[in-house]
Amino acid sequence: MLEKQFFGKSLEQLLCLVTIFGVLQFILLTFVAGIFYPGGYDYSGYYFSDLGAVMARNGDANLISSKIFTVTLTVIALTFVPFWVIIRSLFTESRVERVLSNVGSALGLLSSPFIVGVGMYPIDTKLETHFIVTLTFFSLFTVATLLYSIAIILNQKHPNHLGITGLILFGLSILVYLNPLAPYVAFLQNVLAYGYFVWILIPIKLLWSHNKMH
Repeated sequence: MLEKQFFGKSLEQLLCLVTIFGVLQFILLTFVAGIFYPGGYDYSGYYFSDLGAVMARNGDANLISSKIFTVTLTVIALTFVPFWVIIRSLFTESRVERVLSNVGSALGLLSSPFIVGVGMYPIDTKLETHFIVTLTFFSLFTVATLLYSIAIILNQKHPNHLGITGLILFGLSILVYLNPLAPYVAFLQNVLAYGYFVWILIPIKLLWSHNKMH
């Protein structure tokens, strides 16, 4: 029994590291993609999806940046799958927590293929498809993180401010939904892209600490 428990915790920690790798490679590679973006990538004025466009805003072919964009989104989609599976073990204190975590993980898992689609369908040549897959991913992912944020707040063992961080991100997301053509949306989209993926490290930290204590 102890051996089974040890290997179970070791596996969970390994899967945590896989997800951490996914987040870190996303931050690094999107930054590199911004460097190779023809004419320079404007984080405050360009949409996040511009990194994956076939043509840059200055009219040059966006060969390197678009390839990096597709690769990093594919990797993060794959590394998020184990996260959504294992993270449920943190929320078993009540029926409400279990429901929130199960639904949250189901939505999170459903969102993963659409992350890949954001990279596969460029914003400038496949606009309609790109819009659909982006909106679907964004909707599924934001609701998943919202449910987990509520679960964190409800759980007496976890600091409330960690869950409140997710609620703040959700509030910013509402601003995008309310007026997707507003001048601030491009900047806010970049903030949310990094903010939500970095948010994933919060429950990962909680799970890692949980495994060390038990």
